[in-house]
Amino acid sequence: MGTEKRVCRLIAFIFIFIFTFSGLCFFAPVYASEEITQIDLVFDSSNSMWGQIDGKPKIDIAREALNDLLGEFEKKENFYLGLRIYGHLNKRCDNSVLEIKPGKNNSKAIKEKIAGIKPLGKTPIAYSLQLSEKDFDYDLKGKKIIILLTDGLESCEGDPCEVARILQKAGIVTKIHVVGFDLKDSDLNSLRCIVKPSGGMMIGARNTAELKKAFKEISKSVSLENNLHIKGMDKNKTAVSMNIKILENEKLVTESMGSDLKFTLKANSYSVSAESCATGQILTKGNITVSQEKVSYVEFEFSQGFLDLKSLDGTGKQIYSSYKIKQSDKVAATVEGKERTLKAVLPGIYEIEATDSVLHKTIVKKDIQVKEGLKQEVVFNFSDAVLELSSIDGEKSELYVSYTVTDALSGKLVAQNEGKGKLRIPVSPGHYNIKANFSDSNVELIEKDIAIEMGQSHKKEFVFAQCNVVLNAVDSEGNAVYSCFEVLKSGTEEILKADEGSDKVTIILSPGIYDIKAYNSESKAVLWEKEINVNGGESLEKQFVFAQCKAVLNAVDSKGNSVYANFQVLKSGTGEEIRTDEGSGKVTIILSPGIFDIQVYNYDSKASILEKEIEIKAGESFERQFVFK
Repeated sequence: MGTEKRVCRLIAFIFIFIFTFSGLCFFAPVYASEEITQIDLVFDSSNSMWGQIDGKPKIDIAREALNDLLGEFEKKENFYLGLRIYGHLNKRCDNSVLEIKPGKNNSKAIKEKIAGIKPLGKTPIAYSLQLSEKDFDYDLKGKKIIILLTDGLESCEGDPCEVARILQKAGIVTKIHVVGFDLKDSDLNSLRCIVKPSGGMMIGARNTAELKKAFKEISKSVSLENNLHIKGMDKNKTAVSMNIKILENEKLVTESMGSDLKFTLKANSYSVSAESCATGQILTKGNITVSQEKVSYVEFEFSQGFLDLKSLDGTGKQIYSSYKIKQSDKVAATVEGKERTLKAVLPGIYEIEATDSVLHKTIVKKDIQVKEGLKQEVVFNFSDAVLELSSIDGEKSELYVSYTVTDALSGKLVAQNEGKGKLRIPVSPGHYNIKANFSDSNVELIEKDIAIEMGQSHKKEFVFAQCNVVLNAVDSEGNAVYSCFEVLKSGTEEILKADEGSDKVTIILSPGIYDIKAYNSESKAVLWEKEINVNGGESLEKQFVFAQCKAVLNAVDSKGNSVYANFQVLKSGTGEEIRTDEGSGKVTIILSPGIFDIQVYNYDSKASILEKEIEIKAGESFERQFVFK
């Protein structure tokens, strides 16, 4: 949201005399605008929500529990509700849609929307949380809360923990609460990192009653204002980031990280442990009384000073180095970086080892005194000359390349480094050979007998030629098939490049030997082409052909009448879903050859039929009728 849309409103304080009693005059401020609590309900409609608990599909249980939660929110003023659903439209990892934007009186619309959805796809939790940033109206003051319901872990290779951390650090959301439905304890622990940054609630539920209870607890938490405020600072009132743990009767209630944290807790007495993220210093406070009538404030004052570390090459430019900060022969902290590095430590006397990342040369400085609240600068000087190396492809795009520098006379290794863009390698004056290895393609370029003098910088750019590899996939009838293509370093599992599409896909490669995998997104089939030799400046075309067959399925009752049913094709013996479809007549599913299990679910009777180890052969049509008695 742009800054222009976040213009601070002028709050007009209107002081009104309320009453006069016994000669005393009481007055209170009245604010011109009210705060709105915006709640984004992120609802799981992945295919696993068809699973049953006590004979009832989880999706039906979730609808019922969510309707109760909406009933709770309907009673409250200044609450705007919205609905985001994932997994209900298709099986792609970008299937997450804001169906109803947070707004007033949305309960009825949300109930109607969830009543009509059918579970289908995957569980893109990270993607959904990332999109939720845009769900809120930032012109409204007040809390912005996400309530996530999921019956599974992230299934789209996203990192929901990192997304949650970013949302909290940027101040985008006030709280993220997670309800894990029908999950193992280990899976609940895996999701706990989502709520940790904001201090939200992580609640597990295994049945209808527990799910309703979980939503009710979150409703109470959302309705409460923050009633515990914790700050971390040093003696100069500089904010100190800390890890906070709040305990009730020695049991962990919640934990979070930051320098200024707010929590909503039930009325009781608590103890708090605070650990400085910078120095590791731990402070504790007990018997902290929290009530529902007022905010309790807790401040932790940490002892710290600062080491301002930097390393320079022979030209005076900063170079990347790692630092060991020791006290009494023990490593108190480590830090690394290229720019000036500021590290908070406890006051005291230190020894510092600086090692540059290129020549691995180490410089030690002793008796460095750090005083509380003050900054101590320490400078390390490395080398006399610099090699400046870079690599590009035929289109002048920068490449990630590893460099080896050896002495041109003795052949002795001088330095190794790798990276993208310009790399500066400090060396002593002399003659050198440089080998540039583009590991993606196993191609090496060598520059010999480079002379460099004292205080001099020598620039060398390596150019790696390229070629176009054109890939496509078709079925046995020559029709284009939407596929994912992965280019791997030959003989390894290292993926170098990937692309996907239903037409010809062009991938630009440097010369080398590669393996190429084609993955049919529909049938899950995989084809390989190995040890493909790619020459610089040439174009290469490869076509992958996937054989196919048709499975025609239908369901009837005992009288032969068609039944509306859901058909799941599973990888035999594993339960892994390959394809799914539904209907009341014949349903045709395209499959690659193989052995499958087929499970049929009758929507009317809630009954299911499982037929195992069905062999489907290439080029053949397979028909099966399932009879519900």
